[in-house]
Amino acid sequence: MIRKGTGLLVVLALAGLIGCGGLKPVEGNVTLDGKPLEGAIVSLVPDSGGGQSAEGLSDSSGHFTVRTGGKPGCPAGSYKVTVVKHKSAVEGADPGKMKPGSADYMKIMGKAKAGPGAGPMVGGTNKPISDLPAKYGSVKDTPFTVQVPSSSPIQLALTSK
Repeated sequence: MIRKGTGLLVVLALAGLIGCGGLKPVEGNVTLDGKPLEGAIVSLVPDSGGGQSAEGLSDSSGHFTVRTGGKPGCPAGSYKVTVVKHKSAVEGADPGKMKPGSADYMKIMGKAKAGPGAGPMVGGTNKPISDLPAKYGSVKDTPFTVQVPSSSPIQLALTSK
């Protein structure tokens, strides 16, 4: 009887720990000069410098949802937000019309990198790929920060100048 009770307590304690560190849903909208921005890669990079980034791809209405490690959502915390857009990192692909999680989507997400002080790059090269002003693709220069969880969708209003 004691063993069963102890086992149950251990399982409940582990479930509580896993639940505390779970992913929170994160969605939002991104615009450029007041118009929905399709095919933009939105990345949430932890302010602390550690941890895993979350990414999402905007659709034709500018709406995006983020994923962390292939799973929907993002851990709670404070994040810098970068936004990049490029014609395509996958030959012949239109990133704005891809289904999140598809093979081509994952190829683009894997090739679009934003790092501290650097703009987005293709496959580890120094070739910039963003069609947006560089400040939006730089963790150092981005004007956007968010707190997760957020009580409302994230609104990212970019300007081309």
